[in-house]
Amino acid sequence: MRRRIYRGILLAACLLPSWHAAAQDDARTRIALIGFAGPLSDQMVQSAQQGALLAIEEANRRPQPGKQGPPLHFELLSQDDKSNSNLAGYVARYFVTSRVIGVLGHWNTGPAIAAAPVYDAAGVAQVSFTATGSQLTRKGYRNVFRVVGSTDDTAAYLAESADKIMDSKRVAIIHNDTAFSTALTAAFVRELSARAIPVVSMQAVSGKTSDFNAQLRAAVDSGADLILLSAITGQLQPFVNTAKRMNVSTRILLTGGATNQKLDDAGQVYAIEPNLPQQRCSHQKGFEQRYLARFERAPTTFSRYAFDAANLLIQAARQADSERAPEVSAELRELRYAGLSGDIAFDKDGNNSHPAYTLYRSSPQGWQPLRVLSSEQGVPRCARG
Repeated sequence: MRRRIYRGILLAACLLPSWHAAAQDDARTRIALIGFAGPLSDQMVQSAQQGALLAIEEANRRPQPGKQGPPLHFELLSQDDKSNSNLAGYVARYFVTSRVIGVLGHWNTGPAIAAAPVYDAAGVAQVSFTATGSQLTRKGYRNVFRVVGSTDDTAAYLAESADKIMDSKRVAIIHNDTAFSTALTAAFVRELSARAIPVVSMQAVSGKTSDFNAQLRAAVDSGADLILLSAITGQLQPFVNTAKRMNVSTRILLTGGATNQKLDDAGQVYAIEPNLPQQRCSHQKGFEQRYLARFERAPTTFSRYAFDAANLLIQAARQADSERAPEVSAELRELRYAGLSGDIAFDKDGNNSHPAYTLYRSSPQGWQPLRVLSSEQGVPRCARG
């Protein structure tokens, strides 16, 4: 029954009037479709979708003559995978049959892994800007790329922050049951072990819960001086609210997406994000102004990541002068792109070669950057602007 429902969803999508059909008949342009996959009802996902759309609209206002024919005209084709790994496979096949030049997504690591074989077989670039699970790029796929750091990168900088910046001696971990959290937690434990920092409490929760009472109490009772929450974005605010209600004084360290949420005066709350502080990057300031003017709302960190991911596909397609996915993917492997948080280039597995991170601390004035973390020598390029 579930399989028939999923097929019905995609059949309905195929039967809808094509909003780009008129443009396809225009001999003056070649249509290059960019897929976008994620749980589209989520506000953070919508902000990312808008970031991708802004990149596309700006590119179309700067048409470039093609060597093999008319200029490429880019359009966004979105599909809702509902963060469901089974549905992600159907969405991937729909994108392949729609002849997209590449796909932005999927949002979560589980669906991204489920969809990857479909894209790889068709030579379609899968450009991830949120699915950080290291498993995704360890499977040998030639068409998987990631613009932000992996869970291995994140874990290394979480451990560096816990050790060198926060001087933590005893760490408690609360994690959920998603592929992302499982990979991040395992990598973080390895990094702490290498630094001889003990994990004194390890508590698991569902990826759908907002009840953290028992896990927080166990973490506090363990005598930890730092609690890491490895969870999805929607769980961060409920977790911090629970900590406030319980008067938890132990420092709390959160992962990506936290700085999109206002935590008032929670001065003991820290977060690490795969970006550079906006204050240090003129590219980001200009982007925020354009995004605000277009959508009448401030961008999130995910808006910026999706903007970069979309521009990577656009630049690769233009350099390849092609709307054929395999040619775009081949160009992407060699590409170097000046993104909002520094240069983006890919290693042999499709990982970002030098992802930059920032450690933030929550304050009454909002999130304040404490330290930029990167493997690059000196200050990452974007910060020089």
